[in-house]
Amino acid sequence: MMSDCFIGEIRSFAFKFAPQDWAFCDGALLSIQQYQALCAVIGFKFGGDNRNTFGIPDLRQKVVAHPTTTVTPGMVQNVQYGVSSGVASVTLTESQMPAHTHTLHRLNVPGDFTNKSSAPGTGSYLSSYTYQTGPTTFTQLTALEKDGAPNATLHPASIGSAGGGQAHENRQPYLPLNMCICLDGVYPPRPS
Repeated sequence: MMSDCFIGEIRSFAFKFAPQDWAFCDGALLSIQQYQALCAVIGFKFGGDNRNTFGIPDLRQKVVAHPTTTVTPGMVQNVQYGVSSGVASVTLTESQMPAHTHTLHRLNVPGDFTNKSSAPGTGSYLSSYTYQTGPTTFTQLTALEKDGAPNATLHPASIGSAGGGQAHENRQPYLPLNMCICLDGVYPPRPS
């Protein structure tokens, strides 16, 4: 029964409306005079002017975490009550990626262009094949089966850059639900 809930209790609902005596946890400001008991329970941690209004939590697109101090190797992380943290997406910078190179190697010998459809396999390297059609000369890369290691490196500009400074999704898997806070119910008893 909904009347058995505690004032300030937060529940998730799978429907698009807040039940009677509940409000969406959307960061709204409420009147202290109208909701004195709720203000006494949650205080001003979520906003308000501390005279006429107080705020309720904003849990839209957020994950609820227990206030605690987490100690992991090399890091102490404080998760404070009522403080929002984290981001929905992150753009990685070069300094955040491990050092690596993107070079493309080839053999510095003419390739065999007789089998144009063959793809490079194990032991294959890129090589160039030059041919002429009419007055135009073409150079194409082809696979060359050859023992040994590649002996030439293509110019770095021949490989395009990756990433482009775009952000990537940083949220864990989720299921959209409406988080609601109880406005009117049983005043939660304090432990004795």
